[in-house]
Amino acid sequence: MMRSEVCIGTMFRIIEHRRARTGRGMAVDQSGKQAATVDARREELRTAFGRDAVTVRAFAGTPDGPSADLDELRPRDEREAAEIVRWAADRGVQLLPLGAGTQWIPSLQEGAEPLVVSATALSGVVEYDPGDLVMVVRSGTPLAEIERVAGEHGQWLPVDPLVSERATLGGVIGTAAAGPHRLGYGPLRDWVIGLRAVTADGPIRAGGKVVKNVAGYDVTKLFIGSQGSLGLVTEVAIKLRPLPPERRLLAFKAPDVEPLQSFARELMDRSWSLSAAEWINPALAEACGLPKEWIALLGTDELPKAAQGAVEGWRRLAREHGLEEIGAWAGRDADDLWSRYGNALGGTPALRLRWVMWPSQVPGTALHLHAGRAGGKVKDGPGTAGELASSLREESTDRLFVSGGLGTGEVRAAWILGDAVPEEAGHHILCRIAAVTEAVRSDMGRVRVERVPFAWRKSLLGTLGSAAESPLSRRVKEVLDPGNVFVSADFVGGV
Repeated sequence: MMRSEVCIGTMFRIIEHRRARTGRGMAVDQSGKQAATVDARREELRTAFGRDAVTVRAFAGTPDGPSADLDELRPRDEREAAEIVRWAADRGVQLLPLGAGTQWIPSLQEGAEPLVVSATALSGVVEYDPGDLVMVVRSGTPLAEIERVAGEHGQWLPVDPLVSERATLGGVIGTAAAGPHRLGYGPLRDWVIGLRAVTADGPIRAGGKVVKNVAGYDVTKLFIGSQGSLGLVTEVAIKLRPLPPERRLLAFKAPDVEPLQSFARELMDRSWSLSAAEWINPALAEACGLPKEWIALLGTDELPKAAQGAVEGWRRLAREHGLEEIGAWAGRDADDLWSRYGNALGGTPALRLRWVMWPSQVPGTALHLHAGRAGGKVKDGPGTAGELASSLREESTDRLFVSGGLGTGEVRAAWILGDAVPEEAGHHILCRIAAVTEAVRSDMGRVRVERVPFAWRKSLLGTLGSAAESPLSRRVKEVLDPGNVFVSADFVGGV
């Protein structure tokens, strides 16, 4: 048995022993404890937490059903958060932890009326020592605020999730959001060194405030990507990094898709320092202010000499494969282009999914999404590229942004949706998602919903289907939340 399995098993036994002694966290007998009506529960909430403490979070109506207006509480500190969790556990009321609500919202069971617990009032920097490159912030702190404070000291949190400016750190942790620079800097889980959270058993602390620590079990990573299903994160310790000494960005286009594919394969075999490598479709390129073509964006954040060496290598390889360089940016200009890329994918209300696969499958999958071909296995051969190239203009794809991470093995698709989507168009989108998902899953890949309008939740989950929950994930949920106080996550396509 591996050491990690022993540690997790020991952690479970400790929690269960504490629960047996205190009687807390046991499954609640909900008979006779549910509030008779939503109004009665709202009045009880106002009595317990103050009349001004209860607000209503409104979710738009949908073809799947009526609008949802859920009661919402915004605890101002960990003590208030613990009181809310205790109140809900005693009454059999489920809790739905949310940040700014800019990303994924779990689908709810028919007739479910969970209580929203928003972390937006848990905002601000708790502790920051630039010399240690460590910052402790409350979970409701907007990412823009973290970027501003760290930037004043020449530092940054090296993750660039494709989210709205209103997005909070806690929300990004819950969804494990990431962006193009994941290739060079790794996922968010590599930069979170500790956190505090309120679970069904009460407040817990995981990790610490120093980069090298052995403070208990590594429960921190269980919360990253858990979609709030294990508890409400209240405080997070993150490690920072000095701002890049030299940010460079190059863009290349090709006369056809096949040269781009061969260029991407050889690029990944080289040892050049890449911080990001994205392959974007014509609609996304146009939104970034680039020519409306399939374009490869390559970035590096190395020291000037190393960055120049990488750029020269990219240019040589591009010439060998017949690609044309259409632009080069450095410093703030490079930051601005990456910002336009992030705003296009993350700042516009959209349905956005991310598929994870073998890196060699990225070009073929991106082309399938763009061309809208249903059925067939996603391949990466010249024949597939040629067949799809002939179909790129068969339909309008202006409302679809596609981006493929050439080194990360991730493909994103974002549909720009209006207030009302025609039924036929919606059906076409869901069929395209289903076809690509089936092909990716057949090769051990998985899909993750990053953003979905409230109106699309049920239809989308019906299309994707729930993934088989792993025994470990189920065990974690049973131990940390045996009474199912927190709304279970909608894991699709793999956990």
